[in-house]
Amino acid sequence: MPKAKTSSRVSSISKLSPFFRKRTDKPKLELHDYILASDTTSTSYPTFWADPEVLSQTNAYRIRRIGKLPSTLENVINMYSSQDVRVHSSQLFNCITIATPDSIYVYFYKKKDNDRVIHLSMEENQEPPIVNMVSSDTQTIGILAVSKSGHITYWRQYSGASSFLKYKLSLSQQEQITAVESIRGQRAILGSSLGNIYLVDYNANKLAVFSFYKQMNLAAFLSNMLFVTNPVESRSNVVKSSLPCKGKILRIRFSQDHAYIAYAEHMAVWNINDQNEIKLSTVISIHHHLKEALSRHIPSHVSRDYIKANLLDICLSENNTFTVLVSYSVPEMGNYVQYAVISFTYSGSILKENTPLWILHTASVPYSVIPDTLQRAPTLLISEGLAFVTFDRTMIVVSMDKNSVFEERVVLKQDDDDILCTQVNQTVEASALMITRKCIIEFQVDTNKIRRPSAEGNIYAVAVDDTNERDTLIFKSRLEQAVFFGVPEQGPLQFPLRTEQEDISKAVLSLTDDILKGCELLPKSLELGFYIESRYVFSNRIMSVLTDNGLIHSMTENERFKILKTTEYYYLTIVLYETLVENHSFTLQFSAAIQSVLQENSGDLIRAFLIDHPFDVNQLIEQFFSTFEAFDFNLEETALYLQKINKVILSLANRAYNYEEKYLPLYEISHHFGDLWMIASASDLLMKAFEKTQNYVCLSSLNNVTNQSMAALKDNLCEIGSLLLNHLSIEIYKSVGDVRQNYADKLSNTKSVIIQKLCACQQYQVAIELAEKYDDLPAIVAALQTSQLSDEEVQAKHIYFIQAYGYDYFTLLLNWLNDHGEDEKILLLSKHVPDYVDKFFENNPVKISWTYYLLQENYVKALIRLKECLERETNVYKRCDMLSWANMMLVATKEEKDDMFDPNVLQGLSAQLEFEAIQMEIIEAFKEHLNFMSANENAAMFILNKCASILVEDKTRKEDVKELKESIEKLLNETSLDKVQVIKILVMLDNFGSDVMNMTIALRLVNEVKDESNLLLSQIIWKEIYSRDLNSKYVKYHQEFTKVQRHTALKETYTWRVIQSNEGNILAPSSLNYFQSQELSQLEQLFKAVMS
Repeated sequence: MPKAKTSSRVSSISKLSPFFRKRTDKPKLELHDYILASDTTSTSYPTFWADPEVLSQTNAYRIRRIGKLPSTLENVINMYSSQDVRVHSSQLFNCITIATPDSIYVYFYKKKDNDRVIHLSMEENQEPPIVNMVSSDTQTIGILAVSKSGHITYWRQYSGASSFLKYKLSLSQQEQITAVESIRGQRAILGSSLGNIYLVDYNANKLAVFSFYKQMNLAAFLSNMLFVTNPVESRSNVVKSSLPCKGKILRIRFSQDHAYIAYAEHMAVWNINDQNEIKLSTVISIHHHLKEALSRHIPSHVSRDYIKANLLDICLSENNTFTVLVSYSVPEMGNYVQYAVISFTYSGSILKENTPLWILHTASVPYSVIPDTLQRAPTLLISEGLAFVTFDRTMIVVSMDKNSVFEERVVLKQDDDDILCTQVNQTVEASALMITRKCIIEFQVDTNKIRRPSAEGNIYAVAVDDTNERDTLIFKSRLEQAVFFGVPEQGPLQFPLRTEQEDISKAVLSLTDDILKGCELLPKSLELGFYIESRYVFSNRIMSVLTDNGLIHSMTENERFKILKTTEYYYLTIVLYETLVENHSFTLQFSAAIQSVLQENSGDLIRAFLIDHPFDVNQLIEQFFSTFEAFDFNLEETALYLQKINKVILSLANRAYNYEEKYLPLYEISHHFGDLWMIASASDLLMKAFEKTQNYVCLSSLNNVTNQSMAALKDNLCEIGSLLLNHLSIEIYKSVGDVRQNYADKLSNTKSVIIQKLCACQQYQVAIELAEKYDDLPAIVAALQTSQLSDEEVQAKHIYFIQAYGYDYFTLLLNWLNDHGEDEKILLLSKHVPDYVDKFFENNPVKISWTYYLLQENYVKALIRLKECLERETNVYKRCDMLSWANMMLVATKEEKDDMFDPNVLQGLSAQLEFEAIQMEIIEAFKEHLNFMSANENAAMFILNKCASILVEDKTRKEDVKELKESIEKLLNETSLDKVQVIKILVMLDNFGSDVMNMTIALRLVNEVKDESNLLLSQIIWKEIYSRDLNSKYVKYHQEFTKVQRHTALKETYTWRVIQSNEGNILAPSSLNYFQSQELSQLEQLFKAVMS
């Protein structure tokens, strides 16, 4: 017989797993192959997240993976830390360069030959150089590399490793090159950490370098000419010390013959013509403009003077605008800084001295960090009014349009991954490319949608009636992306959730409702299994995402429970679907049951139920039961149908149990906060399935059902019973207080029912195993005693359990045997465990105990136990039998130990035996009368009417009649009465038996009553005797009789006959205080005549 199963999951392979596996794998295609494949093939996926290249997608933006670097370059990158590798992308030349301290690798991702990766060696530097791909004088692609220490190398052709120019720029101590910008005419501008600016011209056969600043004095000029290997010629009359620009140069941008040199607090604009003539246009102190813009984004109580702001990067745009990335802090932030992007505009074609600046827009960048912890400086790119700000492992995109609050981010998941390079994607509007260690990622935004009015569905619109509602919708969108695209351990991205003023509960519940109704990220419902599994997986991920982001307690426990309960029903629909997939023959019955539940008879009912009615699982199962009851039981098809019902319920229960065990803690819901399916429904459904299966199996008329089906149903029965008891026992363990007691009571009751019904189906082995598993000793006893095992097998098992559980089990067993009258089995068992028997009989004087001691010839103990049994025995006949044995054993004890013999005890036993014999005689007399009773008559009333007609007819004695009727009923049931009740029967039955004998026996019994009722009972008897003589011949006619006649009439009276046969306890009529004076006078005369 099968043991209880902990799980019965036999599920089909997950339909989602292949898509998740695709997402977790590294892209198989290198970038050049990916581009070629994208141009030639198109793959259709059931939904966005199923596409392994799509990492996130809404109606406003898309993040996708567009290939990876060749393995050669990946290996190079992974050999170095972020500080020792520098990556640059050029869409102009369709290439990516990777620089290390001693090498440069160039990857042309659109070349069609195999020579895509070029390796160039160079002298080793402490850090990788800044590399720019440039147009050379040979109309080919050249490479300009500038190291921080001032080494400049120029290759006229990227493939000509031997054709290059070198130049060593002599820098001051501690000075480094910090910025490089290529400009037209085969030139480049360099900026240093000390604020020096150099122009590099590689148009001739040698490298020429010029300084933007004029030497301050003769000594400096001579030092430069005499001691510097490559003296630098100045091309302007500007002395650096005359300018307010301080610190290192952060970024250089070039546009329309003008170079924009960015410092932390200033921006210098220089004019450079094709003849390398350099002229300072203006220096702008941008610091106070930054503070003005930032003051709108800090608390009002913080003074602008306390703002510390630094310019980090600059981007030039059309229409006289430029945008800067700044970091800022206030004293309350400690060592942390935050970031903002600020766009400015100015009048005129170029910035000039005293040109006024206007702040167009300021956008906060939601990123806070201690600057020293960053591996590289943050960078800024601008495309179509969007700012792309890149940090080590995060890129944040913010809108610079006043009509949109768009702000989203890309965050790399793996700790060993980081963003090596970000480049505006010039081939796709409003997008940027990120080159990471793992892959290449594109972030593309639909700017039209993020700038529409809110009435057109734009959640990023500035102009809204309720900003909290807008924030909630944005949060919901981010949550949705995290749920659908952030599958744990899958893909390169993570989806952190940042909170502000949104209503998190509202957003979560709204997403839950969207999933129920079928949101656009769910696959189309044409593929049913894929749809319902997706619905479950992503509904279940909601709370996981909240937990990962520390937001789970933003939801009340009741709200979390609601989501858990909803998700569980999604899970149950998967179980139902899998059952259908495994049992195609069940489809028709399944559809018929759904039709009854939904009250519909058209369309795909199974699809409609599993998609639109996931919460009607219980109704469906109840309909299964109803359908089963309507079948002809004596058919094989009916047995098979019941098996399928059981399989469905077992599968649901096993899976629901595992689900609740796993997710109750994860959802942080206290046990029994609310009833999930296993608690609220499964127990009742399992019990119903158990009872229906047991009733069916026990039918004797199933001659058309195969033995195989019956065996399968019995296996179902055992599995259901085991599962149900296991569930209840676990609930006890988890519960406390009244709830725990309720489950304990339910388990106790359910155990008894299950074990009893298993025994009724001959499943004794499982019944005994369950009883033993749950330490239900009474159930073990009952299971064995009701089994069809032989007496020898049962006794052997009892002895085994007695050895295992000791005296407790023995006590239960003997009580059971005693309650069921199995005296012979008690005596047989006593031979194997005599010590337990003695102990048991000492504390439990069961009926068989005196027989046991009698067989042991221990007459003293036998007599003691027999007396105890007599106190509890109520059957007249058994008492007579036991009293007879008591008399014999008392005599035996006299012979055994004469000093223990008490004649008074023997006399008392004899009196008891005689009393029981009197009752037996009355019973037998009653039974003779009952032979003449009709079937519809009441036996006690029949006796009363037959034997106490005078009493019954006396309307004044109704209470006496009622009392006498109750006593007669007891006697007819062979229940022994007390002496008072017997006396009243003898006295009140006025025409029953020998009158004098009844009265005499009654008086003798009264004499044995040694309490205060003795006198009262005597008075009742003598009142009855004298009452009967009031109408006697003697009382009425004695004065008219002769002496002989008087004597004859006197002997016929009750009084004469009773007194003649009774030696004592005679009461005169006058002592009764009952009769009227005339009656009393007549009776006194009678009494005197009798006594004389």
